[in-house]
Amino acid sequence: MKKRILSLIISVLLAFTSLPVSANDFSGSLSIVVEKLSEFSVEDRENLLKIVYPLISIDGGIDILVSMVENHKSAADSLVDEYLAEILKHTTKDELNFAFKSLKIVSKDIRKKYLDDFMNRVELPLSQENTKRVSDFLKIAYEKAPKLEKILKQDGITNGAIANLLTAFPAANGNKPLFKVKGNYMFYTDYISPDISDKWNALCKAYNREGNVTALTDGVAEYFNNEYSFVRRGNIAKLFSELGICHLGDVISFKNIVSADDEKIQYPVLKACFENGKLIYKIETANVSVPNIAFSDIAGWYESCVTELSYMGIVSGRGDGKFYPNDYVTREEFVKMICCAINLPENAVEVPFADVNKDGWYYKYIQGAYGYKIINGQSPETFGVGLNISRQDAAVICNNILKDAGVKVVNSITFKDAEDISPYARESVKNLSSFGIINGDNNGNFNPKNSITRAESAKIINEIIYTVSNLK
Repeated sequence: MKKRILSLIISVLLAFTSLPVSANDFSGSLSIVVEKLSEFSVEDRENLLKIVYPLISIDGGIDILVSMVENHKSAADSLVDEYLAEILKHTTKDELNFAFKSLKIVSKDIRKKYLDDFMNRVELPLSQENTKRVSDFLKIAYEKAPKLEKILKQDGITNGAIANLLTAFPAANGNKPLFKVKGNYMFYTDYISPDISDKWNALCKAYNREGNVTALTDGVAEYFNNEYSFVRRGNIAKLFSELGICHLGDVISFKNIVSADDEKIQYPVLKACFENGKLIYKIETANVSVPNIAFSDIAGWYESCVTELSYMGIVSGRGDGKFYPNDYVTREEFVKMICCAINLPENAVEVPFADVNKDGWYYKYIQGAYGYKIINGQSPETFGVGLNISRQDAAVICNNILKDAGVKVVNSITFKDAEDISPYARESVKNLSSFGIINGDNNGNFNPKNSITRAESAKIINEIIYTVSNLK
Protein backbone atom coordinates (compact mmCIF):
# COMPACT_ATOMS: atom_id res chain seq x y z
CA MET A 1 0.00 0.00 0.00
CA LYS A 2 2.80 2.41 0.96
CA LYS A 3 4.59 1.85 -2.34
CA ARG A 4 1.38 2.30 -4.31
CA ILE A 5 0.59 5.65 -2.72
CA LEU A 6 4.23 6.73 -3.09
CA SER A 7 4.16 5.84 -6.77
CA LEU A 8 1.02 7.89 -7.19
CA ILE A 9 2.47 10.89 -5.31
CA ILE A 10 5.58 10.82 -7.53
CA SER A 11 3.43 10.90 -10.66
CA VAL A 12 1.32 13.78 -9.41
CA LEU A 13 4.37 15.78 -8.33
CA LEU A 14 6.11 15.26 -11.65
CA ALA A 15 3.00 16.44 -13.48
CA PHE A 16 2.76 19.47 -11.25
CA THR A 17 6.41 20.44 -11.73
CA SER A 18 5.79 20.50 -15.50
CA LEU A 19 3.16 23.23 -15.15
CA PRO A 20 5.55 26.16 -15.65
CA VAL A 21 6.87 24.65 -18.88
CA SER A 22 4.02 24.57 -21.40
CA ALA A 23 0.48 23.41 -21.98
CA ASN A 24 1.74 20.65 -24.26
CA ASP A 25 4.10 19.32 -21.58
CA PHE A 26 1.37 19.42 -18.97
CA SER A 27 -1.01 17.63 -21.33
CA GLY A 28 1.51 14.80 -21.67
CA SER A 29 2.04 14.66 -17.91
CA LEU A 30 -1.72 14.53 -17.36
CA SER A 31 -2.00 11.32 -19.36
CA ILE A 32 0.78 9.76 -17.27
CA VAL A 33 -0.91 10.71 -14.00
CA VAL A 34 -4.31 9.49 -15.17
CA GLU A 35 -2.77 6.21 -16.25
CA LYS A 36 -1.28 5.83 -12.77
CA LEU A 37 -4.50 6.86 -11.03
CA SER A 38 -6.45 4.25 -12.98
CA GLU A 39 -4.36 1.49 -11.37
CA PHE A 40 -5.66 2.36 -7.92
CA SER A 41 -8.95 1.86 -6.17
CA VAL A 42 -11.36 4.61 -5.22
CA GLU A 43 -10.18 4.16 -1.61
CA ASP A 44 -6.52 4.64 -2.63
CA ARG A 45 -7.33 7.84 -4.45
CA GLU A 46 -9.31 9.11 -1.49
CA ASN A 47 -6.37 8.35 0.80
CA LEU A 48 -4.09 10.36 -1.49
CA LEU A 49 -6.42 13.33 -1.23
CA LYS A 50 -6.42 13.07 2.56
CA ILE A 51 -2.61 13.05 2.59
CA VAL A 52 -2.31 16.03 0.25
CA TYR A 53 -5.06 18.19 1.79
CA PRO A 54 -3.39 19.30 5.08
CA LEU A 55 -0.06 19.88 3.31
CA ILE A 56 -1.24 22.28 0.61
CA SER A 57 -4.37 23.89 2.09
CA ILE A 58 -2.37 26.10 4.48
CA ASP A 59 0.89 28.00 4.03
CA GLY A 60 2.42 26.27 7.04
CA GLY A 61 1.97 22.86 5.42
CA ILE A 62 3.75 24.05 2.28
CA ASP A 63 6.56 25.53 4.41
CA ILE A 64 6.98 22.15 6.10
CA LEU A 65 7.23 20.41 2.73
CA VAL A 66 9.83 22.92 1.52
CA SER A 67 11.85 22.56 4.72
CA MET A 68 11.81 18.77 4.48
CA VAL A 69 13.05 18.92 0.91
CA GLU A 70 15.80 21.43 1.71
CA ASN A 71 17.01 19.43 4.74
CA HIS A 72 16.75 16.03 3.10
CA LYS A 73 20.06 14.15 3.08
CA SER A 74 19.44 10.43 3.26
CA ALA A 75 16.72 7.90 2.63
CA ALA A 76 17.52 6.18 5.90
CA ASP A 77 16.61 9.04 8.27
CA SER A 78 12.83 8.61 8.31
CA LEU A 79 9.85 7.33 6.37
CA VAL A 80 9.35 10.82 4.89
CA ASP A 81 12.99 10.92 3.80
CA GLU A 82 12.52 7.55 2.17
CA TYR A 83 9.63 9.00 0.17
CA LEU A 84 11.63 12.10 -0.75
CA ALA A 85 14.63 10.05 -1.82
CA GLU A 86 12.42 8.19 -4.27
CA ILE A 87 10.77 11.36 -5.57
CA LEU A 88 14.14 13.11 -6.01
CA LYS A 89 15.25 10.34 -8.35
CA HIS A 90 12.86 11.93 -10.85
CA THR A 91 13.37 15.64 -10.22
CA THR A 92 15.60 18.09 -8.33
CA LYS A 93 15.18 19.82 -4.98
CA ASP A 94 14.86 23.18 -6.71
CA GLU A 95 12.19 21.95 -9.12
CA LEU A 96 10.23 20.34 -6.30
CA ASN A 97 10.39 23.36 -4.03
CA PHE A 98 9.56 25.72 -6.89
CA ALA A 99 6.42 23.67 -7.46
CA PHE A 100 5.52 23.71 -3.76
CA LYS A 101 6.12 27.44 -3.36
CA SER A 102 4.13 28.28 -6.48
CA LEU A 103 1.06 26.95 -4.64
CA LYS A 104 1.35 29.88 -2.22
CA ILE A 105 0.77 32.30 -5.09
CA VAL A 106 -2.91 31.42 -4.69
CA SER A 107 -4.26 32.64 -1.35
CA LYS A 108 -4.74 30.02 1.34
CA ASP A 109 -8.44 30.91 1.66
CA ILE A 110 -9.06 30.04 -1.99
CA ARG A 111 -6.91 26.90 -1.79
CA LYS A 112 -8.83 25.69 1.27
CA LYS A 113 -12.24 26.55 -0.17
CA TYR A 114 -11.74 24.64 -3.40
CA LEU A 115 -10.03 21.68 -1.73
CA ASP A 116 -12.96 21.46 0.68
CA ASP A 117 -15.40 21.76 -2.21
CA PHE A 118 -13.63 19.02 -4.12
CA MET A 119 -13.47 16.65 -1.16
CA ASN A 120 -17.17 17.19 -0.55
CA ARG A 121 -17.99 17.03 -4.29
CA VAL A 122 -19.69 20.43 -4.22
CA GLU A 123 -21.48 21.04 -7.51
CA LEU A 124 -22.06 24.26 -9.38
CA PRO A 125 -25.71 24.36 -10.52
CA LEU A 126 -25.74 24.06 -14.30
CA SER A 127 -28.35 24.48 -16.98
CA GLN A 128 -28.76 21.67 -19.50
CA GLU A 129 -26.80 23.73 -22.03
CA ASN A 130 -23.90 24.31 -19.65
CA THR A 131 -23.87 20.67 -18.58
CA LYS A 132 -23.33 19.76 -22.23
CA ARG A 133 -20.56 22.34 -22.52
CA VAL A 134 -18.70 20.77 -19.59
CA SER A 135 -19.11 17.37 -21.25
CA ASP A 136 -17.69 18.81 -24.48
CA PHE A 137 -14.77 20.28 -22.55
CA LEU A 138 -14.09 16.97 -20.83
CA LYS A 139 -14.09 15.15 -24.16
CA ILE A 140 -10.91 17.03 -24.97
CA ALA A 141 -9.28 15.76 -21.76
CA TYR A 142 -10.54 12.24 -22.47
CA GLU A 143 -8.76 12.28 -25.82
CA LYS A 144 -5.47 13.05 -24.05
CA ALA A 145 -6.18 10.67 -21.16
CA PRO A 146 -8.86 8.09 -22.12
CA LYS A 147 -9.14 6.56 -18.63
CA LEU A 148 -10.06 9.86 -17.00
CA GLU A 149 -13.76 9.41 -17.78
CA LYS A 150 -13.89 6.13 -15.85
CA ILE A 151 -12.03 7.63 -12.87
CA LEU A 152 -14.38 10.60 -12.62
CA LYS A 153 -17.38 8.30 -12.73
CA GLN A 154 -15.97 5.93 -10.11
CA ASP A 155 -15.06 8.77 -7.77
CA GLY A 156 -18.42 10.51 -8.10
CA ILE A 157 -16.97 13.63 -9.68
CA THR A 158 -19.82 15.15 -11.69
CA ASN A 159 -19.92 17.83 -14.37
CA GLY A 160 -21.15 20.24 -11.72
CA ALA A 161 -18.16 19.45 -9.48
CA ILE A 162 -15.76 20.00 -12.39
CA ALA A 163 -17.45 23.30 -13.25
CA ASN A 164 -17.18 24.42 -9.63
CA LEU A 165 -13.49 23.53 -9.58
CA LEU A 166 -12.88 25.55 -12.77
CA THR A 167 -14.21 28.68 -11.09
CA ALA A 168 -11.08 28.61 -8.91
CA PHE A 169 -9.20 30.28 -11.79
CA PRO A 170 -11.10 33.57 -11.81
CA ALA A 171 -11.42 33.43 -8.01
CA ALA A 172 -7.62 33.34 -7.70
CA ASN A 173 -7.36 36.14 -10.28
CA GLY A 174 -9.31 38.76 -8.36
CA ASN A 175 -12.61 37.53 -9.83
CA LYS A 176 -11.59 38.73 -13.28
CA PRO A 177 -11.26 36.66 -16.48
CA LEU A 178 -7.84 35.31 -17.39
CA PHE A 179 -8.57 35.25 -21.12
CA LYS A 180 -10.37 37.23 -23.76
CA VAL A 181 -11.80 35.55 -26.83
CA LYS A 182 -12.40 37.35 -30.11
CA GLY A 183 -12.41 36.84 -33.84
CA ASN A 184 -12.58 33.19 -34.79
CA TYR A 185 -12.85 32.13 -31.13
CA MET A 186 -9.17 32.83 -30.68
CA PHE A 187 -7.86 33.00 -27.08
CA TYR A 188 -5.64 35.77 -25.73
CA THR A 189 -4.45 36.69 -22.24
CA ASP A 190 -6.83 39.28 -20.81
CA TYR A 191 -6.00 40.09 -17.18
CA ILE A 192 -3.51 38.85 -14.62
CA SER A 193 -3.95 39.99 -11.04
CA PRO A 194 -0.99 42.22 -9.99
CA ASP A 195 -0.74 40.19 -6.80
CA ILE A 196 -0.44 36.94 -8.78
CA SER A 197 1.99 38.51 -11.23
CA ASP A 198 4.23 40.01 -8.53
CA LYS A 199 4.38 36.76 -6.54
CA TRP A 200 5.14 34.70 -9.65
CA ASN A 201 7.86 37.05 -10.85
CA ALA A 202 9.45 37.13 -7.40
CA LEU A 203 9.42 33.33 -7.23
CA CYS A 204 10.98 33.03 -10.69
CA LYS A 205 13.66 35.55 -9.73
CA ALA A 206 14.46 33.64 -6.53
CA TYR A 207 15.03 30.49 -8.59
CA ASN A 208 16.83 32.25 -11.47
CA ARG A 209 14.07 31.46 -13.92
CA GLU A 210 13.11 33.54 -16.93
CA GLY A 211 9.56 34.26 -17.94
CA ASN A 212 6.47 35.65 -16.30
CA VAL A 213 2.96 34.52 -15.57
CA THR A 214 1.62 36.15 -18.76
CA ALA A 215 3.91 33.87 -20.76
CA LEU A 216 2.14 30.93 -19.11
CA THR A 217 -1.35 32.13 -19.99
CA ASP A 218 -0.17 33.05 -23.50
CA GLY A 219 1.07 29.48 -23.83
CA VAL A 220 -2.31 28.08 -22.78
CA ALA A 221 -4.08 30.41 -25.22
CA GLU A 222 -1.74 29.34 -28.02
CA TYR A 223 -2.40 25.70 -27.14
CA PHE A 224 -6.16 26.16 -27.52
CA ASN A 225 -5.73 28.13 -30.76
CA ASN A 226 -3.39 25.61 -32.38
CA GLU A 227 -4.78 22.33 -31.11
CA TYR A 228 -8.55 22.73 -31.50
CA SER A 229 -10.96 23.57 -34.29
CA PHE A 230 -13.08 26.71 -34.20
CA VAL A 231 -16.13 24.66 -33.12
CA ARG A 232 -14.32 23.26 -30.11
CA ARG A 233 -12.78 26.62 -29.30
CA GLY A 234 -16.27 28.07 -29.44
CA ASN A 235 -17.58 25.50 -26.98
CA ILE A 236 -14.65 26.09 -24.63
CA ALA A 237 -15.06 29.87 -24.90
CA LYS A 238 -18.79 29.76 -24.12
CA LEU A 239 -18.20 27.50 -21.13
CA PHE A 240 -15.31 29.58 -19.82
CA SER A 241 -17.35 32.74 -20.27
CA GLU A 242 -20.15 31.32 -18.12
CA LEU A 243 -17.62 30.35 -15.45
CA GLY A 244 -15.85 33.72 -15.52
CA ILE A 245 -12.59 32.35 -16.93
CA CYS A 246 -12.75 34.32 -20.16
CA HIS A 247 -14.41 37.37 -21.64
CA LEU A 248 -16.17 36.96 -24.97
CA GLY A 249 -15.36 39.87 -27.23
CA ASP A 250 -16.38 40.37 -30.83
CA VAL A 251 -16.42 36.85 -32.22
CA ILE A 252 -17.11 36.26 -35.88
CA SER A 253 -20.34 34.87 -37.25
CA PHE A 254 -20.46 32.82 -40.43
CA LYS A 255 -22.95 33.34 -43.25
CA ASN A 256 -22.65 29.98 -44.97
CA ILE A 257 -21.24 27.52 -42.46
CA VAL A 258 -23.59 25.93 -39.95
CA SER A 259 -22.03 23.83 -37.21
CA ALA A 260 -23.67 20.41 -37.24
CA ASP A 261 -22.03 19.28 -34.00
CA ASP A 262 -18.78 19.77 -32.15
CA GLU A 263 -16.74 17.86 -34.72
CA LYS A 264 -18.35 18.57 -38.08
CA ILE A 265 -19.35 21.56 -40.16
CA GLN A 266 -22.15 21.88 -42.65
CA TYR A 267 -22.24 24.29 -45.56
CA PRO A 268 -23.88 24.74 -48.98
CA VAL A 269 -22.02 23.65 -52.09
CA LEU A 270 -22.82 25.38 -55.37
CA LYS A 271 -22.77 23.05 -58.35
CA ALA A 272 -22.76 24.85 -61.70
CA CYS A 273 -24.36 22.66 -64.38
CA PHE A 274 -24.79 23.35 -68.11
CA GLU A 275 -28.29 22.34 -69.10
CA ASN A 276 -30.44 23.36 -72.07
CA GLY A 277 -27.82 25.79 -73.30
CA LYS A 278 -27.32 27.70 -70.04
CA LEU A 279 -25.69 27.48 -66.66
CA ILE A 280 -27.89 26.59 -63.73
CA TYR A 281 -26.93 26.09 -60.11
CA LYS A 282 -27.79 23.16 -57.92
CA ILE A 283 -27.27 23.32 -54.17
CA GLU A 284 -25.83 20.41 -52.24
CA THR A 285 -24.85 20.19 -48.59
CA ALA A 286 -21.41 19.20 -47.34
CA ASN A 287 -21.02 17.77 -43.87
CA VAL A 288 -17.33 17.23 -43.16
CA SER A 289 -14.88 17.04 -40.28
CA VAL A 290 -13.76 20.42 -39.05
CA PRO A 291 -10.36 21.32 -40.53
CA ASN A 292 -8.00 22.93 -38.03
CA ILE A 293 -7.08 26.03 -40.03
CA ALA A 294 -6.02 29.30 -38.47
CA PHE A 295 -4.23 32.19 -40.17
CA SER A 296 -2.09 34.37 -37.94
CA ASP A 297 -2.54 37.54 -40.01
CA ILE A 298 -6.32 37.93 -40.36
CA ALA A 299 -8.29 40.28 -38.15
CA GLY A 300 -11.10 42.67 -38.90
CA TRP A 301 -14.11 42.86 -41.20
CA TYR A 302 -12.82 40.12 -43.52
CA GLU A 303 -11.85 37.51 -40.90
CA SER A 304 -15.08 35.53 -41.02
CA CYS A 305 -15.09 35.46 -44.84
CA VAL A 306 -11.49 34.23 -45.10
CA THR A 307 -11.97 31.64 -42.39
CA GLU A 308 -15.22 30.41 -43.86
CA LEU A 309 -13.85 30.00 -47.38
CA SER A 310 -10.75 28.26 -46.04
CA TYR A 311 -12.93 25.69 -44.25
CA MET A 312 -14.87 25.23 -47.48
CA GLY A 313 -11.61 24.62 -49.38
CA ILE A 314 -12.00 27.62 -51.68
CA VAL A 315 -9.07 29.73 -50.49
CA SER A 316 -5.81 28.82 -48.79
CA GLY A 317 -2.72 30.43 -47.35
CA ARG A 318 0.78 30.18 -48.69
CA GLY A 319 2.14 27.41 -46.52
CA ASP A 320 3.49 29.59 -43.72
CA GLY A 321 0.34 29.97 -41.62
CA LYS A 322 -0.53 33.33 -43.19
CA PHE A 323 -3.22 34.43 -45.63
CA TYR A 324 -1.71 37.78 -46.74
CA PRO A 325 -5.08 39.58 -46.86
CA ASN A 326 -3.73 42.85 -48.23
CA ASP A 327 -1.92 41.34 -51.21
CA TYR A 328 -3.51 42.02 -54.57
CA VAL A 329 -5.17 39.31 -56.65
CA THR A 330 -4.31 38.69 -60.28
CA ARG A 331 -6.97 38.17 -62.89
CA GLU A 332 -6.24 34.45 -63.19
CA GLU A 333 -6.20 33.98 -59.40
CA PHE A 334 -9.65 35.55 -59.09
CA VAL A 335 -10.99 33.34 -61.87
CA LYS A 336 -9.71 30.26 -60.07
CA MET A 337 -11.41 31.34 -56.82
CA ILE A 338 -14.70 31.84 -58.66
CA CYS A 339 -14.47 28.51 -60.48
CA CYS A 340 -13.80 26.69 -57.20
CA ALA A 341 -16.63 28.55 -55.43
CA ILE A 342 -19.24 27.43 -57.97
CA ASN A 343 -17.61 24.10 -58.91
CA LEU A 344 -17.63 25.10 -62.56
CA PRO A 345 -17.40 22.08 -64.89
CA GLU A 346 -14.61 21.93 -67.44
CA ASN A 347 -15.17 23.22 -70.94
CA ALA A 348 -13.00 22.26 -73.93
CA VAL A 349 -13.62 25.51 -75.81
CA GLU A 350 -10.74 27.10 -77.68
CA VAL A 351 -9.28 30.04 -75.76
CA PRO A 352 -8.44 32.99 -78.05
CA PHE A 353 -6.11 34.84 -75.68
CA ALA A 354 -2.49 34.89 -76.78
CA ASP A 355 -1.18 35.42 -73.24
CA VAL A 356 -2.92 32.32 -71.82
CA ASN A 357 -0.43 29.46 -71.78
CA LYS A 358 -2.01 26.03 -72.22
CA ASP A 359 0.55 24.62 -69.79
CA GLY A 360 -0.23 27.23 -67.11
CA TRP A 361 -1.86 26.17 -63.83
CA TYR A 362 -4.66 28.62 -64.58
CA TYR A 363 -5.52 27.36 -68.08
CA LYS A 364 -8.45 25.06 -67.20
CA TYR A 365 -10.05 27.77 -65.06
CA ILE A 366 -9.81 30.46 -67.72
CA GLN A 367 -10.92 27.95 -70.37
CA GLY A 368 -14.01 26.94 -68.39
CA ALA A 369 -15.00 30.45 -67.31
CA TYR A 370 -14.56 31.76 -70.87
CA GLY A 371 -16.46 28.83 -72.38
CA TYR A 372 -19.46 29.46 -70.12
CA LYS A 373 -19.35 33.23 -70.77
CA ILE A 374 -18.46 34.16 -67.20
CA ILE A 375 -15.33 36.08 -68.20
CA ASN A 376 -13.97 38.17 -71.05
CA GLY A 377 -10.49 39.31 -71.85
CA GLN A 378 -9.10 42.81 -71.68
CA SER A 379 -9.34 42.67 -75.47
CA PRO A 380 -10.37 39.97 -77.97
CA GLU A 381 -6.74 38.79 -78.07
CA THR A 382 -5.51 39.36 -74.48
CA PHE A 383 -6.77 38.11 -71.12
CA GLY A 384 -4.32 39.98 -68.90
CA VAL A 385 -2.49 37.12 -67.19
CA GLY A 386 -0.34 38.37 -64.32
CA LEU A 387 -2.15 41.69 -64.00
CA ASN A 388 -4.06 42.60 -60.85
CA ILE A 389 -7.82 42.42 -61.31
CA SER A 390 -9.70 45.67 -60.82
CA ARG A 391 -12.74 46.07 -58.59
CA GLN A 392 -15.01 46.72 -61.55
CA ASP A 393 -13.79 43.66 -63.49
CA ALA A 394 -14.34 41.46 -60.44
CA ALA A 395 -17.87 42.88 -60.26
CA VAL A 396 -18.53 41.97 -63.92
CA ILE A 397 -17.48 38.36 -63.39
CA CYS A 398 -19.62 38.01 -60.27
CA ASN A 399 -22.61 39.65 -61.94
CA ASN A 400 -22.44 37.10 -64.77
CA ILE A 401 -22.87 34.39 -62.14
CA LEU A 402 -25.82 36.18 -60.54
CA LYS A 403 -27.53 36.58 -63.92
CA ASP A 404 -27.14 32.86 -64.60
CA ALA A 405 -28.64 32.19 -61.16
CA GLY A 406 -31.69 34.31 -61.99
CA VAL A 407 -31.08 37.28 -59.72
CA LYS A 408 -33.56 40.12 -60.15
CA VAL A 409 -32.33 43.49 -58.94
CA VAL A 410 -34.76 45.41 -56.72
CA ASN A 411 -32.88 48.66 -56.47
CA SER A 412 -29.49 50.11 -57.15
CA ILE A 413 -26.96 52.29 -55.39
CA THR A 414 -25.10 55.15 -57.00
CA PHE A 415 -21.55 55.77 -55.83
CA LYS A 416 -20.11 59.27 -55.79
CA ASP A 417 -17.54 58.22 -58.37
CA ALA A 418 -20.09 56.46 -60.60
CA GLU A 419 -18.79 58.38 -63.63
CA ASP A 420 -15.41 56.70 -63.16
CA ILE A 421 -16.94 53.25 -63.63
CA SER A 422 -16.40 51.99 -67.17
CA PRO A 423 -19.67 51.66 -69.17
CA TYR A 424 -19.32 47.87 -69.49
CA ALA A 425 -19.18 47.51 -65.71
CA ARG A 426 -21.86 49.94 -64.48
CA GLU A 427 -24.77 47.48 -64.46
CA SER A 428 -22.64 44.89 -62.66
CA VAL A 429 -21.52 47.32 -59.96
CA LYS A 430 -25.10 48.45 -59.35
CA ASN A 431 -26.39 44.88 -59.17
CA LEU A 432 -23.75 43.70 -56.73
CA SER A 433 -24.04 46.78 -54.54
CA SER A 434 -27.81 46.32 -54.27
CA PHE A 435 -27.23 42.90 -52.72
CA GLY A 436 -24.51 44.17 -50.42
CA ILE A 437 -21.93 41.99 -52.16
CA ILE A 438 -19.71 44.99 -52.80
CA ASN A 439 -19.48 48.26 -50.93
CA GLY A 440 -17.82 51.62 -51.33
CA ASP A 441 -15.29 53.26 -49.05
CA ASN A 442 -16.05 55.60 -46.16
CA ASN A 443 -16.41 58.50 -48.60
CA GLY A 444 -19.04 56.77 -50.72
CA ASN A 445 -16.68 55.98 -53.60
CA PHE A 446 -16.44 52.61 -55.33
CA ASN A 447 -12.90 53.11 -56.71
CA PRO A 448 -13.62 50.94 -59.75
CA LYS A 449 -10.13 50.80 -61.19
CA ASN A 450 -8.35 50.00 -57.91
CA SER A 451 -6.88 46.53 -57.60
CA ILE A 452 -8.79 44.10 -55.40
CA THR A 453 -7.14 42.47 -52.39
CA ARG A 454 -7.28 38.87 -51.20
CA ALA A 455 -9.45 39.96 -48.27
CA GLU A 456 -11.89 41.79 -50.57
CA SER A 457 -12.01 38.79 -52.90
CA ALA A 458 -12.88 36.48 -50.01
CA LYS A 459 -15.71 38.77 -48.93
CA ILE A 460 -17.18 39.02 -52.45
CA ILE A 461 -16.98 35.29 -53.14
CA ASN A 462 -18.46 34.40 -49.75
CA GLU A 463 -21.38 36.75 -50.46
CA ILE A 464 -21.87 35.25 -53.93
CA ILE A 465 -22.22 31.75 -52.44
CA TYR A 466 -24.66 33.04 -49.85
CA THR A 467 -26.74 34.98 -52.36
CA VAL A 468 -27.03 32.19 -54.93
CA SER A 469 -27.68 29.54 -52.25
CA ASN A 470 -30.57 31.54 -50.82
CA LEU A 471 -32.17 32.02 -54.23
CA LYS A 472 -32.69 28.29 -54.70
